Amino acid sequence: RFCSIVGPHVRHSKKAARLADWLAKFGGASDLEGFSPDQVVAVEPLDDEECRCLSVDTDRSFLADGVVVSNTTLLEDWICFQLATNPNYRVIYASEKRTHWRKVIKRIKNRMTPGGPAPAYVERFGPFEPQTGEDAHLQPWAQDYFDVYRRAEHDERDFSMSALGFGSAVAGTRCDLLVADDVQSLKSLGQTEKMVEEFRQDWLSRPAEEGRTVILGTRVGERDFYEKVME
Repeated sequence: RFCSIVGPHVRHSKKAARLADWLAKFGGASDLEGFSPDQVVAVEPLDDEECRCLSVDTDRSFLADGVVVSNTTLLEDWICFQLATNPNYRVIYASEKRTHWRKVIKRIKNRMTPGGPAPAYVERFGPFEPQTGEDAHLQPWAQDYFDVYRRAEHDERDFSMSALGFGSAVAGTRCDLLVADDVQSLKSLGQTEKMVEEFRQDWLSRPAEEGRTVILGTRVGERDFYEKVME
């Protein structure tokens, strides 16, 4: 469904070609006739176990059985899907580095432009970016935050998508999805206790009553942010 609505977004030409070949085996992105789902016969609870994601040295994405995989890219797909089908959806994207969150916001905004990598997505669900002439209205569209054009309400504290870092002012802001992505590195390992305290006291109160929090990242050492949050 992501492929049919948002469209596959792969920055590397070789990976894009592999994905196109894989989709062609099933008649296209929206044709699921080639799939034969297994029947669920039982669901049994198990004890909690620690698990780790796969890691690669040269890129944030990799191929798993012919499918392009990337936590951040998949999350960008989900955010684009939500803002297309629910323009009032609100996302807060938290990361340690300003360069990282700006890169993610830039890629999402790029998909929302008619000349970007997903023109069919814009044609079906747009416009997203600010308009001119009679259709223009006050609409933030900055590096660290933006509103989509069809959003019904415009609160200066809550945006369609905004960025957050440790120490940021969050009082009064609300969201439907809080994403904590790569919030710690080796340089900040000594600040773990302070980061966890701010995360629990300030960040976790940002999602609305039915909101969600998603944490993505790579372990950086013993007793790091991710280990403390799992306790």
